[in-house]
Amino acid sequence: MKVFPTARRQHQKLEVTLLSARNGHRSLQVALRSEEHRVVLVRVVAPRLGNAALKVQTYRVGTVKVHSHPTDTPLAEVVRSEVGPYPDPLFPLAKEISLEGSRTETIWISVFTPEDTRPGIYLGAIEIDAGKRKLRLPFRVEVFAATVPKQQKLWVTNWLGLSRK
Repeated sequence: MKVFPTARRQHQKLEVTLLSARNGHRSLQVALRSEEHRVVLVRVVAPRLGNAALKVQTYRVGTVKVHSHPTDTPLAEVVRSEVGPYPDPLFPLAKEISLEGSRTETIWISVFTPEDTRPGIYLGAIEIDAGKRKLRLPFRVEVFAATVPKQQKLWVTNWLGLSRK
């Protein structure tokens, strides 16, 4: 789901469960919005089961300016009809995020489950500190015994036609 800077809260899920095979990656995103400018601290607690922890990387979702849509693409097939900032690049997350008033910022959290991970439910959290307001958003990663192969093969054929219509 693309979360645009103008997006308002659409739905809120207070606890997220990710399903993961071993040697697999899973991701989730958190949208932050304030009606006034404020600086918030963001900390991700890696999902744990006993002494074992999964690997977590956190990013801030940046935007790119889209000036027009492809001319041959019907509007029904584009992400949205408006041009402007579109969420796309991922930048390493600093501990602090400056929230502009009435603008949504998105955090992307990627969880990697190593191949030797024991199956089970791993508990993690996203902690947001906005001064007087503090939020803790728990999430779970359910790891299964299935393992994604280290080397994956994806056969792709690209067709190129040179005829004119």
